[in-house]
Amino acid sequence: MLGRWLGIGACAALLVMGCDDGEAPVDAGPDGSAPDAGPPDPPPPEIFAELEETGRFFVPNLEEQAHVVRTEMDVPHVYAANRRDAMRVLGFTMAADRFFQMDLTSRLSQGTLSELIGDAALGSDIENRQTGATYVTDLFLEGLTDEEAADLDAFADGVNGYIEAVRGRQLPPPKELELAFALLGGRRAVDLMIPWDRRDVVATGATILYGTSFETGDVGRAATFERPIDEYFVGAPDEALRRAGLQQDIIERYAPPNTNSSAAGWGLETTGRTSAPIVDGRPVRRPIPMGLPRIERSALDRLVGHLERVEARLHPTGHEGWGSNSWAVMGSATPDGASLLAGDGHLQLSVPALFWQYGLDTELMGDENPQRLMGATIAGLPALGVGTNGRVAWTQTAFFADVTDWYAEEIVLDDDGVPAFSRFEGEDRPLVRVDETFEIRDVPELDSVGRTEELARFVTFDGRFITSIEGRSVTEDEPLGPGEFRVNLMGDWIVPGDQDEDGVISAISFYYGPFDGGTLLRAFRGFADAENVEDFRQSMRHFIGYGGSMMAADADGSVLYSAYHAVPCRDHLPRDPGTNVWVEGADPRRLIDGTRFGAWSLPLDAQGRVDEAAAAAGGPTGCAVPFDEWPQAVNPARQYVMHANNDPGNIATDGDIFDDPHYIGGPWIEGYRARRIDERLTAAIGAGDATFEEMQRLHGDHHSNLGEDYVPLLLEVIDAARSASLGTPDPGSTEERMAAMWTANEARFTEVESRMLAWRDAGYPTPSGVETFYSTPGAGDAESSVATTLFGHWFPRFIRGVLNDEGIPRNLSPAVTGDTYTMMTIQLLVNGRGDGNPEGLGSWNPATRESVFFDDIDTPETESSREIGVRALVEALDFLLAEPTEPGVGGFGSADMSTYLWGLRHQVRFESLLAGFLGDAGGLGALLDMFNVTTSRMPLAADLPADDPRAGLRWFPRPGDQFDVDAANPGLDGETFSHGSGPVFRMVIALGPDGVRGQNILPGGQSGNPDSAHFNDQARLWLANETMPMRYLPEEVAEGAVSRQRFVPFP
Repeated sequence: MLGRWLGIGACAALLVMGCDDGEAPVDAGPDGSAPDAGPPDPPPPEIFAELEETGRFFVPNLEEQAHVVRTEMDVPHVYAANRRDAMRVLGFTMAADRFFQMDLTSRLSQGTLSELIGDAALGSDIENRQTGATYVTDLFLEGLTDEEAADLDAFADGVNGYIEAVRGRQLPPPKELELAFALLGGRRAVDLMIPWDRRDVVATGATILYGTSFETGDVGRAATFERPIDEYFVGAPDEALRRAGLQQDIIERYAPPNTNSSAAGWGLETTGRTSAPIVDGRPVRRPIPMGLPRIERSALDRLVGHLERVEARLHPTGHEGWGSNSWAVMGSATPDGASLLAGDGHLQLSVPALFWQYGLDTELMGDENPQRLMGATIAGLPALGVGTNGRVAWTQTAFFADVTDWYAEEIVLDDDGVPAFSRFEGEDRPLVRVDETFEIRDVPELDSVGRTEELARFVTFDGRFITSIEGRSVTEDEPLGPGEFRVNLMGDWIVPGDQDEDGVISAISFYYGPFDGGTLLRAFRGFADAENVEDFRQSMRHFIGYGGSMMAADADGSVLYSAYHAVPCRDHLPRDPGTNVWVEGADPRRLIDGTRFGAWSLPLDAQGRVDEAAAAAGGPTGCAVPFDEWPQAVNPARQYVMHANNDPGNIATDGDIFDDPHYIGGPWIEGYRARRIDERLTAAIGAGDATFEEMQRLHGDHHSNLGEDYVPLLLEVIDAARSASLGTPDPGSTEERMAAMWTANEARFTEVESRMLAWRDAGYPTPSGVETFYSTPGAGDAESSVATTLFGHWFPRFIRGVLNDEGIPRNLSPAVTGDTYTMMTIQLLVNGRGDGNPEGLGSWNPATRESVFFDDIDTPETESSREIGVRALVEALDFLLAEPTEPGVGGFGSADMSTYLWGLRHQVRFESLLAGFLGDAGGLGALLDMFNVTTSRMPLAADLPADDPRAGLRWFPRPGDQFDVDAANPGLDGETFSHGSGPVFRMVIALGPDGVRGQNILPGGQSGNPDSAHFNDQARLWLANETMPMRYLPEEVAEGAVSRQRFVPFP
């Protein structure tokens, strides 16, 4: 609907004219209307005295004058006399660059997007409130100390100061509101800019929290497991083997493709102490109970659909693969004795960028408790997400946490049809009804009628949120019968009832770790105040369900890895005494039987940390995994720590998660980046080359890890086809079919073989091969680029040939992502070929000496792994030969492989955040293009002729492929190769005898305004894998300073 109205004529007029009621244009300079200036201003800090003052702004409740010094690329450095004033100026400055982004982020968790754009966002608001984001926001608010609340009030003061500057025409409004205010019912854009308070600030933290740890996969997994295993492969060739393979090779398989781990095992790894990892040569089979609590199917399917939308909002480019890299090197391992920290979070490459750089300093202007910070944060968060305080530097990656449990419930209605009880341990326990109020904006052009709606949600006696109930779907105003009640669940109107006539009304609920309290920002405040990595580690105790793996280094040369966050021990969920696997209905990775097992709780102390003594004595539902038993590392013997979303402590690397003392999630991601980082760091330290510059080069590592692992297989299948053609294969055999493919494609196969051998000898680099303003191909780049294209089109087709015909839902696997499942399974099957069933496969066929899954289930013939590989190569080459379907997509329309440059297909997208909210219907593309960063804004080269293959490209050619360190994941579909996720910063910091040195870059710019010179200026450097200085000391800031703004109290 929203796309439709933005496509109508009124919108077109709005885009052209601005529709500002004929009022004077906004004055963006310092001389716009403002309160009386009052007495003369005191001089700025001496070091900035000669710097031009380009703005003077009033901020509510500011105690003393403050300054913002802008350095290159418009990075602001806040200078204030005390912490509160610094927070006020930070809020103003951040809002001036990113208010619309901040407002959307905050509104998501408050469930108030419909207050801005009406009915079009009501469904999203209902989903966010019923999944607990608003509840967590209020818990965060209640948990604030007076001092924390005052800090957040100060930040909100600054945001409101910016709003007043817009109202007074000193500064422009956000471009999004400038374009849309008339259609949204505002007289001016500022009418849509609602003043902030502390709740708006903590809501931003709640949104970030949900992005790190709210887990929805249990429900989809439960829906998939409702189909009995014996219903798979009915009538297929080798039916029993396929079914055994599904059970043993997929459902019960936990080992990631790479066994690199961030800590040695459970507990704290140090130089002198290494926890022995639990590793089995071949783990004991531990069959997983297949039975599940029964849920009426439509209730389950409705919730699956809603949670897919929630997941898409939290992780918009999740299908491409996502995560982050971080590592730190001890000072003892670097040539100059400085510790080194590096991080490059991999998230959506949105416009504006998710992160925003800033410095904050209260030392220069005389604060009694000074603080000096430099780094970056997610816009809207008044805390340094990554960066340094001069003594400690830190960064973070995603952990893939499991602090969300989903439950199958049985609901009892009252005489009016209202959900009244849930059944637990044979008793009917009263439900708690909570009425949520929604204010929907009146937006006639959006068909949204302004109104207030009150919707009920229901919570079990122990705090589980009910998100789906069995019942009849109805409309909002459909007449109901006697004893019927209409309830809105995640946006669907349902009349609860026993639809499947099994005698019960089923429902689904969940419990989330942060429901037990805590305040996320307290941990980050502790980071900012930390003196060393141990202080930093102790501050992590405040992470209640925050799924971040943290990396830190300090000026003493120490380094830290820890992913600690409060996780329940779940001892109330019984396990089989023989296998240690959860019994039927008790597996926290699927739906738990909520009639037998209730919610757990995390006992917290007055500071919002796990009370370890209370947890130890709290019984099976009130305990937590002890802090000191988490996999962590401080100054390990290898002299570095790293994490790339891989296994945190050799938990699943042995193929078994049931032989460990605790369950904290897992298995984790596939580990290719971790393996490469391990290799590079080990080599650098061994060669005495663990330098700042080497860390930067590691950020730009474009080595193909998949090529290294699977080009040998491609060469094997080509050789097998050649050998088959030289023999006299039996009629109808796999060799005969391979021989036929060789005969028809000999020249093509031979060229591919030659190119793969050369690529192998070059070390599997993945250059784009395309000349652009940010990249000039070097010697050998064109050849390696073509090889990357050939391999990148063959390997996904090989995967499809092995797995897609089997019809196996990927969430039958315990793997945390679809790509992890794919790579776990392909590696297992490929390595499991040969005599004696070398990998102990359930699907191993003694007749073919390999997995039965290599046989194409849809053909009468029995295919081999090599035949599937040869067939995939034919399909890839035919695809590349075909004409492009659009610029940058499809084949090359040529048999000349030298034209198959990787960067002509593999490109990075910088897409507007608006796309996730508005879609692209009804002519919305033209509007969104204003907020995208495309080649029309940054041409690849000057004056390209129309027949140049670069001329029609919309996005930017890039090196890299799936799972390389400098994340450029196009996914594994083999059809499209652009990527919209990647490093949202590339940061390296050195701390040591020479002080602080840092470099960073964002994939965009500081400003969210497409009219600003700083909207996409950093993207130019990002594309070239270049960075800009992180100026920490005032002297360094002065060297790069380009302007200064003054902030003054209201007179």
